[in-house]
Amino acid sequence: MSSRGHVEALAARYPVRTGLIAAVGFGGVAGLVMSTVTWGVVLWGLGMGALFALASLGVRWELARRTPERSWARTPDAPSAGQRWATGPGVALCLVAWGVGTVLLWLLGHLRPEPIDWPASAVIAIVPVAIGVLVVLRRARASRLPRSED
Repeated sequence: MSSRGHVEALAARYPVRTGLIAAVGFGGVAGLVMSTVTWGVVLWGLGMGALFALASLGVRWELARRTPERSWARTPDAPSAGQRWATGPGVALCLVAWGVGTVLLWLLGHLRPEPIDWPASAVIAIVPVAIGVLVVLRRARASRLPRSED
């Protein structure tokens, strides 16, 4: 499978993740260009993320039409049901960490001459939470046993 085909398959397999990555990327670039985080920047990022998610769904439909065996939808290294984490407590922990981080950054921002507003503190607080989630996912993937080829 070529590099382009691999990216298409990943986008088709995970349209919501593709949209989230695009939203963070476009919103981050817009925030850097404007040197501030406003509701316009957040809405721009969300709009571009929704556009990329819809494009990924289009790729999914196109791949489903072109390849009826759905080989692009298989995930050979997916863990079995007994090895999967419970997603509810993990999501709740991430939301609590993000909320606490947002409030702490907002409170600490008032020590500066120009205080940080709520959207900026929320965007800044999501970065360590996202890094922590990525580290946990990488460790979980590395600890999986490789499957035997039958």
